Amino acid sequence: MILTFVTLAFLAHADQKPYPEPGRGSARYEVPTEDEALKDSAMYEIRDIRTRERDGVVQIRYSLPLELTGVKNEVRLESTGPSADGTFTRFKGEKGAANCDALTCNVHYKNVKVDLPLVEKILVSQGLTGLDLKNRLKISEQFGGDPAGIIHFDQSKLQSK
Repeated sequence: MILTFVTLAFLAHADQKPYPEPGRGSARYEVPTEDEALKDSAMYEIRDIRTRERDGVVQIRYSLPLELTGVKNEVRLESTGPSADGTFTRFKGEKGAANCDALTCNVHYKNVKVDLPLVEKILVSQGLTGLDLKNRLKISEQFGGDPAGIIHFDQSKLQSK
């Protein structure tokens, strides 16, 4: 079982709750890489991410970018309770677990699928060629071996329900 870290970064105010604010919109997804030459190729868009709070349970739902994985990987996490010191909230789901505060969620993934031939097909259909294509494929390969990432929320791109 592959467990990894993903950081979901939520650009918010410090006075918010110890979990992401409810809303729906888009976000940026970054795959961490130590290779400086790949950093520009490690940014993706999540077109539909949703957070909501109902009956005291907070849900975070999104799909990993197809340009990264080639196949649909839907992630749904639900809060399971606050940390002992109240500075973050724990989340759990079929695809992993997370610790979140108002700005960041650290997600440990499991059962995430990556199909490199499909990634390449998607990227070519979007017009990527040469070094850009090669670098994106390297990022997807790295992600498949150790799926980690950072979701950057921009509150101005989230609409409240």
